[in-house]
Amino acid sequence: MKVTPPPELHVQPTSGTGVPSAPGGPLTDVVRNNDHVLQEVRPLPLPSDDEVNKDDSVSNIVRQHWALFWRNGREQRKYLRDILRDEGFARSVLTILFHIPAASSAFALYILLASHLGSVHDAGYAVAAFAGAYSVQVMMGPMLVRALGLQFLLGITSVLNIAAIANMLVIGWRLTVDPNNVSTLYHALSCVAMGFTTPPWTPFALESLYRRNYRYSDERLATAVSWGTTANLSMHPLAALMIWIGDAYIAPNHEYSGFWITIGLDVLLLLVVFVAPKFLPDVSRLKTASARVRMTRPSLQTAVLVIGLVLLGGCVGSVGSGLLGFALMQGSMNMFMAMVAVGTGSMVLVAFPVILGGQSINPWHGWLLSGILLVLAALYLPTSVDTSTIFYALVLCGATLGVAFAGHELSLSRSLKYIPDAQASFFTRSMLGIGMAMGCMWGGYMGDAPYYRNAFMVPVIVATMYFALGHLYGYLWREEHEEKLAPLDA
Repeated sequence: MKVTPPPELHVQPTSGTGVPSAPGGPLTDVVRNNDHVLQEVRPLPLPSDDEVNKDDSVSNIVRQHWALFWRNGREQRKYLRDILRDEGFARSVLTILFHIPAASSAFALYILLASHLGSVHDAGYAVAAFAGAYSVQVMMGPMLVRALGLQFLLGITSVLNIAAIANMLVIGWRLTVDPNNVSTLYHALSCVAMGFTTPPWTPFALESLYRRNYRYSDERLATAVSWGTTANLSMHPLAALMIWIGDAYIAPNHEYSGFWITIGLDVLLLLVVFVAPKFLPDVSRLKTASARVRMTRPSLQTAVLVIGLVLLGGCVGSVGSGLLGFALMQGSMNMFMAMVAVGTGSMVLVAFPVILGGQSINPWHGWLLSGILLVLAALYLPTSVDTSTIFYALVLCGATLGVAFAGHELSLSRSLKYIPDAQASFFTRSMLGIGMAMGCMWGGYMGDAPYYRNAFMVPVIVATMYFALGHLYGYLWREEHEEKLAPLDA
């Protein structure tokens, strides 16, 4: 139902909650345009018997909350089934699998240099070079597709990536013979080559998924974002788990398993490109904006969201470098992969349900809340001194990062919905990789064993900056969606 307030009601008094009010019922979800189109909230259904709190026992409270969650998510589950049916089972599985090479290559670089050189510093800089090069490739995605076509782009990058990984295997053998046998410049260029040739399935699959659901309601878009974010973030725990299994059971103490996993997935992508191209992402909707749209003034909220995404990436990257220093202190690279799998797995498990229910939360309220939780969780990391406390800290930090990522992806998808230029969207999504590169480099610089706790101070600093940035986002959001705030009376 569309409600057009009269001119004198365009500015409505509010209670400071961030939700405008108008006669006729509560209003929410103000869209970014000049039409002031408001969508009326549908009334909530009456609670059933199992949703009413009849006593104060813990079991009854848990049962009540589970019943409420199951009822409130009924519509989202229906949207999720529709989205997965439109995607198809094969394409959904391939989307998850082809997210893994970026993470498995980064983890393999961590393990390779830490095993041969015993240096978090060198490993952090190598992963930063890899992540930065991959992010630049993501930025150039629409231009490369227009010049080469998606099928040819994925095919040629798969072949080149196999060659780049083979070169890195040779570097690993040379480091085994003599750690001084490889120049720093040659190794850095090899890391850049690996990053720039990593097949860019991820950005095209996500962009195709989101643009296909832009024309539907915000609830369905939020469900599509939850699925896309889960597929994107799940590459970290899946890659870590696969490398951990390979190192622990298939080839014990073998630092090259991550590279072999990437090569195997590159070969699988080649088969899909040449044998079953119908499963490739749909790029027909990835269009550039017209000249008139290019002159449109960009939204400051979108710019602040992008900066926040960089900070979240920096937090993740610095935690990875700190965990590598902790693993070197313990003398076990298998523990490094286990810690990464636990932390990132917690992040994915929390992000998925938060996005499903996040469309009813005020964006800047969610940012400030997630910022507070992230600061508190990051403060727990430097206090971890043994394996038991580090795993508790990782579960807590991963969960808070999942909340922050969920809110950011939801807000970004809504903001990018009104930007028809695919290049702007690809640039925005590449900023996460830039942030991870900066975090890996900063954490690697500070986190050489036995000073791994110094690297764990980086997430504390970044989380504080993220919380402070949330106040600026809240000001911009309220300036656009609420009334002009008057000074307090003396």
